[in-house]
Amino acid sequence: MELAKQVHPHAVDHALTLSAFTTRWLSLASSQNGVPIVRELTVELTSVESARQLELRVTSAPAFIYPLSLRIERLDPTGPRSFQDLKVEANHEFLAGLTESFVGSLCIDALIDGEILATHRSEIRLLPADQWEGLNDIPEILAAHIQPNHPVVGQLLARAGAILKLSGITGLSGYQQQSREIVVRQVAAIYGAIRERDFVYVNPPAQFHLSGQRIRLPDQIAHERLATCLDLAVLFAACLEQAGLHPLIFMSEDHAWLGCWLEEAAACASPVDDDGQTLRKRNVIGELLSLELTLPKVSSFC
Repeated sequence: MELAKQVHPHAVDHALTLSAFTTRWLSLASSQNGVPIVRELTVELTSVESARQLELRVTSAPAFIYPLSLRIERLDPTGPRSFQDLKVEANHEFLAGLTESFVGSLCIDALIDGEILATHRSEIRLLPADQWEGLNDIPEILAAHIQPNHPVVGQLLARAGAILKLSGITGLSGYQQQSREIVVRQVAAIYGAIRERDFVYVNPPAQFHLSGQRIRLPDQIAHERLATCLDLAVLFAACLEQAGLHPLIFMSEDHAWLGCWLEEAAACASPVDDDGQTLRKRNVIGELLSLELTLPKVSSFC
């Protein structure tokens, strides 16, 4: 997103312009999943003579990235020259410490011999680690909030294993038995383990499916005993993944619920599928199971 572009014409021998396409927002999840901060940088020399030893310097305020310097041995006045997906490294320690969202500034300077010839600035929203931005922008980042190795997930699976044992099934075997019935029983046992926690359901933010929400992670849910529909779906998905099953999170206007593929081979290859009709058909023929998570033994608090 472009905030300002400044050209310094006083450097008449090497006048140039800068433009950049940057990410609209940055979080710990997006940075760890390879979402580029600077997707494209274009520099164009507008003077007659070629420029040599040009430096492109990328900095930020506050320090949510590590400074980057890119050197160009020679730039000719033959039209725009573009650079794709600059390797701008996010400051993960800074991003992990955010508790609220705010706007930061990304600055790109073009220099020769230390003299700034042009500057480009972009505003970037900096998000806390638990913020998901909704379906409108990189919806698959939701998967980064699923934490199958969290200790709370381990506790739930231990209880699910005990529930399974009562019905004569030993262990959470995922798809190893190649039996839809065994998969359904595993899902039901995990469902029962979550029900026993008696979490209190709270309404999600309005239009969260489009604008996103802050997602309670497993330890926060266990501590507060509060969860939205999306919080529960993410927690349940973590349990299924750790059990060796393939979860889905379904989403409609202002609601989220969970699904699970009953056969390993049936799982979708794409991380996001907006063709609801296809999924309904696969549900009808028994390839997947869908679960409403706000109905079990859960109180409602509005």
